[in-house]
Amino acid sequence: MKLFEQKYQQKNVDLKIRTNDNGQEPNCFEPSSNCNPAVSIVNYELDIPAYAPCKAIVNCTMQTCYATNGLGQYIYTVNFFNFSAVPKPGPDCQNLINWWKQLAMSGNYGQLKSEREAFINAAKDLIEKIKMQEYLSLFGQTFLCSQNNYILTSKFFTGSCYKTCLSLNPFDMIDWYCSDACCKRTTGWCVEANGNIYQGPPNYFNIGTCDNPAAASCPAGYFEISSCSLNCQP
Repeated sequence: MKLFEQKYQQKNVDLKIRTNDNGQEPNCFEPSSNCNPAVSIVNYELDIPAYAPCKAIVNCTMQTCYATNGLGQYIYTVNFFNFSAVPKPGPDCQNLINWWKQLAMSGNYGQLKSEREAFINAAKDLIEKIKMQEYLSLFGQTFLCSQNNYILTSKFFTGSCYKTCLSLNPFDMIDWYCSDACCKRTTGWCVEANGNIYQGPPNYFNIGTCDNPAAASCPAGYFEISSCSLNCQP
């Protein structure tokens, strides 16, 4: 299984897991001893059909881990963490940015937050699907749906307790994390007899709480447009 990791490590530079708790995303994934080296996705230009011609610039870290259980099954997990997605600077995303600016200037902060999260979630879903398809293109015969000895799952980790902060000049939005709460999304994958890839329904698990969020203010030049709240399942 290390072929996949080696292939991508030749093209990318490792990312560091952020551990600063002053508004930064918590460290939601801790690798075990049975994990291959982390693989970094750096400044990946992602075509999202619903937002064409605007592309997302995606950064993320992937790490594959494996384990066995008492049933004799081998369980492989592709973990995604340190994820971020922003519209690509330039003319292709200008209409989207102008729309977000219009919502900001008119004070429609709730809609602005929802539309930004929709863009980020679309990028998250698509990068996970692309990378899992690439993984199965290398090891598809191992993870056939017709057998149950080898199980493949993806897990997507993100911080889940945050406020949204906005800057008008220059225009920018960031998530400012208020606690160590994390969201874990798990999805099962396998290859059907006809060669098609089966993607199971996602399951969401929140780890930690947002009951007593830190009182950290937005960074200088930003102001709060949503208070600390738990954001896990879309």
